[in-house]
Amino acid sequence: WQKNGDLRGCVGQLQSLEALYKMVQSCAIAAATRDIRFSSVTAAELSELTIEISILSTPEKINSPKEIKIGRHGLIIEQDNPYPRKGLLLPEVAVRHNWNRSQFLDAICQKANLSPDAWRTADLYIFEAEVFAEET
Repeated sequence: WQKNGDLRGCVGQLQSLEALYKMVQSCAIAAATRDIRFSSVTAAELSELTIEISILSTPEKINSPKEIKIGRHGLIIEQDNPYPRKGLLLPEVAVRHNWNRSQFLDAICQKANLSPDAWRTADLYIFEAEVFAEET
């Protein structure tokens, strides 16, 4: 969800056994009501909100950051040592912030609460996203 171009709620799921339409519905409701970064969306503000839905491709593990194409690929980072950490950034995040590959890698580490260079030893995955958004 977005309000005046600013994030208002975001929840996603990488895998599901439900049909796509059910998963989209449950994630939209969760983004409006259970994103801990924001208060729940109210009925009064619904007319001010727009929704954007990203359907992700199957993540592919990469061997080198050189495989990351800014604007095309989103990133997932996973590290299990000393405890499990995971982060995901959509492809449009790097474009929106005008990041280069190095900045994108730093940001995915930060999202997973890892040190900025953790990507060197963590598992990295790329994916693409099909984005559906309301016209404003």
